[in-house]
Formats: sequence, C-alpha cells, structure tokens
Amino acid sequence: MKLPRSIITIAIIVAFSAFLSCTNRINGEKSPETSGKQPEKKQQTFRDGTLLEKKKQALKGGIFTKAVWEGKSISRLEEILKIPHLRGLLVACRWNIFEPEEGKYNWEYIDSVIQQAERKNHYVCIAITPGVWTPDWVYKKGISVLHFKNTQKTERSLYGKDYRCPRVWEQEYLDIFLKTIDALGKRYDNNPRVIRVGVSGPILFYNELHIQSRLIPAMEREGFTIEKYIDAWEYAFDSYAFSFPNTPLMVFMVPLDGDIEPLNVFTQNIVDKHRDQCVFGCANLADKWMKSPKQPLVRLYETLSSLPADIPIGFEIGEYHMGDGPSHAHRMEEQKPEIYGRVVDWAIDLKAWFIHAEEKRLLNPANNQIYERFRKFNQDKQSLAQPGDNQK
Repeated sequence: MKLPRSIITIAIIVAFSAFLSCTNRINGEKSPETSGKQPEKKQQTFRDGTLLEKKKQALKGGIFTKAVWEGKSISRLEEILKIPHLRGLLVACRWNIFEPEEGKYNWEYIDSVIQQAERKNHYVCIAITPGVWTPDWVYKKGISVLHFKNTQKTERSLYGKDYRCPRVWEQEYLDIFLKTIDALGKRYDNNPRVIRVGVSGPILFYNELHIQSRLIPAMEREGFTIEKYIDAWEYAFDSYAFSFPNTPLMVFMVPLDGDIEPLNVFTQNIVDKHRDQCVFGCANLADKWMKSPKQPLVRLYETLSSLPADIPIGFEIGEYHMGDGPSHAHRMEEQKPEIYGRVVDWAIDLKAWFIHAEEKRLLNPANNQIYERFRKFNQDKQSLAQPGDNQK
C-alpha cells in the first residue's frame, strides 16, 4: 500500500527531530533554566595570544586593592597609588550605575580608574555587579523577580534592608546582562592595562559564585536548584569568553551551603573549556581557618591550590575573620603584622598568584616586608619553572 506523501513528510520530520535531540545529548548539551542553549556565537574578536599571556603574567605576585567599594571611590586612593608593592586596582561597578538606561553606559566610572592606574604604571581588574543592583529598565521587560530581606549582620551597609533581584539563574535575565558585558568587551578587551575581568551574572550581592544558605529555601520555591545555578555560571563564563577573548577571566567562589563538590565540577568544566583564560579565587583567607582543615572554605582553598600550575589563583584576605579584627574598624597601630604575615604566608603555601588587600593593611609600613615576601615568592617560582611544569 502506498502511503500518502503528507504522512511520509511528517515521519521524516519527526525522525530528524529525534536525531537532533539524540545528537545534542551525545554532545553533552544541558537543559538548565538557561533552556539548554549556549551563548549566541557572536563574531568573536581576534584572539591575540601574546596579549592574553602578558595580561596573565601581570597577575603573578600581584597585590591588588579596591579603587571603588559599595559604589564609592576609596578615600585614600591617591595615597595608595604611591605604594611601591601595589600591582593594581579593583573596580566593581554596580550595573544600575554603569547602565542606568538601556544601552547608555557610564564609561567614566571605569575609565577614570584606568587613567589613575596608568599614571603610576599599575593595572586594573574590572567587574560589573548585577543581582540586586540590576537597573530598573531590566525589570520593565517583565523578567521574574525575587523579594527578600538581608539578615546578614556582617554585610554592614546591606543589613536589614529589603531587596528585589531577578531570578539570576534564568536565561532571560542573563541574556540581558550579557549584552552589557559584550559592550564592555568591545571597549576594554584589547586594553593592555585591563588584565582581569570578573565573571558575574548569577549573583545576589557580590561578584562571587555563592548563594547564602539562609536564602536557598525561599529561592527553591521559585524554581532554584544548585544544578541550575552551576549551569547558569557556565553559561555566563562561556559568554564572557566570547566578549573578552584577550583577557583572563576570574570566578570568585565560596562553598554552596557548605558543599564544595558542585564547585569542583564547575571548576573542572571551565578548565577543560577555557584553560588559557580561566582564573579562580576565593575570599575570607584568614588565620581563623588555619587550624580547621575540614572547614569547607579550607577544602576549597586546597582544591584551588591543586589546579595545574599555569592556572592563576588568588585570595582575598578575610578581614572579618582575622585575629586582630577587620582593619577598617580600628586604628592602624592596632594591627598585628605577625597575624597578617601568617595569613599571607598561607597564601604562599597555597601557591597564590595574587592577593587582594584592604587599604589600611597596604598603608601600614609594618606590612611592607610581608608583601615583598609574597612578591619574591612568585618571582622565584617563575624563574625556577621548567618546560612541562604547567602540565599536570
């Protein structure tokens, strides 16, 4: 019996669709809240391997500090720029300040820091902070929204306030944010002064891969899962890599509700895809954790330390967990350099390429030898490197 042509056509379409679906699964494509899509393959900027490597090497032995904090410039920045062991400045611009209207960018916010750095031959690391700092025009597009109160007392200026935030693991929100990152890449990727860009997107308050455990139950009611969250971070990193092909890309990480296994999976996936660009970091390196090997943060430090030697890692000194207290909360003479020195030595033991230090620590002359020790370690490590050392 001869089948009608319409039935044959439908059968062919169904079979072809099934083949595509099977192929996608074989190729490892995911179906997270990002709808299983990969970032749109934009026309990629030319990859300059020499420029990328120069930027990467500029991170080695670097002492960095914030030029902007909570939307404001650091008050003693000019004084900090004169410090001889300073390598560069960190500028994290809140998205609602950087792009208050769609497509209208406040370049001056970042350009001014780059100009200051150039005068002293320093470098700049940049990031855009979305999450609760998402501009109003994004919400007008009808994206899904979370509402919550911040009850974390250590977050000084953010404590006790009510916030709204997009469902940061969803593709609709991420694609809007990543258009901004594409504009950022067009302006800064080929600038040799910009040596690192912080990957962001699926965040609440800070540019780090972390969700505060107390917020997870409320987010789960909105469809959040750790798997979707990790997939969203991979999606964001892939997009940053297209927008910034010539710049190292950093992810700051904190254990997810005490669990580091999702971070281990994420880290390995990023290394497999973006080994020449990826940079990893972790906050809260402090003497409080030095005798707590089972603490999730410490296990994460060790995981980063075990990465191949050619992958840069760095740490932010955790002021709130330091034995002499947060440096911003007391006079400089009350600092205890012996405590601070032990923490920086720990960073050396962990094979850190760079550290982030607070301004009062940097301005204390008693810490100069500590920073010089860190710089010399990385200098010696580079001179002792042998062919093949970067392969694990």
